[in-house]
Amino acid sequence: MTHIKNFGFIGGDKRQLYCAGSIAADGYAVKICGFDNAAEAFSLEQADLTETIRSSDALILPLPCSRDGKRINAPLSQDDIIIDESISAFISDKPVFCGMKNKLPFSLQNVHKKRKKVRELIKNSYFSEKSD
Repeated sequence: MTHIKNFGFIGGDKRQLYCAGSIAADGYAVKICGFDNAAEAFSLEQADLTETIRSSDALILPLPCSRDGKRINAPLSQDDIIIDESISAFISDKPVFCGMKNKLPFSLQNVHKKRKKVRELIKNSYFSEKSD
């Protein structure tokens, strides 16, 4: 069983920032990526994509994860967050929590299909999991 002590949030809107703040307030380490235009108001530690992934035991992605199957949905970022094959392989050993996992970037879907580490949050409860 994996014990999650460090969370990484990649992309999303202010809902992700509130969630990250809540998890940090519970005593967990949190790093965020893709919030250039809003993070300072939430007093959370920002990092680049590689550092956010590297330092996290689990990743939380936005809803929807992607709008085009290539880039993470990150409306508060100045730059696109692209998850390519090399980044996907780097993520492959970590649980990934998201909504609408069918919208994951294609490269991430392929890597995680075999490992079954993507957990989709069910719309009625942020704490229920549905795994495929």
